[in-house]
Amino acid sequence: MKTLISIILLLTFYNKFPTKPVETDHLFKRWVVNAPSNPGSFSDLKEIEFILRNSEDSERLPMHLKYGGITFQKDGVFIEHWWNQCGTGNPPSSKSSEWSISDNGIEKLITISGSNNWNGIYLIDKLDSETLHLIRKN
Repeated sequence: MKTLISIILLLTFYNKFPTKPVETDHLFKRWVVNAPSNPGSFSDLKEIEFILRNSEDSERLPMHLKYGGITFQKDGVFIEHWWNQCGTGNPPSSKSSEWSISDNGIEKLITISGSNNWNGIYLIDKLDSETLHLIRKN
């Protein structure tokens, strides 16, 4: 009986924590939102899937997503990009702000501040060489 309880507790503990830690090396790229039906309002999304800006899949996205997106730089600079469909001059198409990452050993959290649309805390749910999946925590 003790063995069965130990196995159940071990499996519960094992399933509660990720078995493969999220490596952040792939984070430092330009990402675009992979949501073709999204009109461009991201502040109310709880889960956000990003793909690489220059990927084959990004070429099929609507212009406002394809030329928008975000970039994480290693020096803590966060760049928010947007598509500039404007016939009156050349207004800016990006804004720099700040980001930081915290790691409590179980999950990695990104905090973004000073941006137009992305301020908040996000859990890195998935990150590989082609996909970034964030979950908004606040």
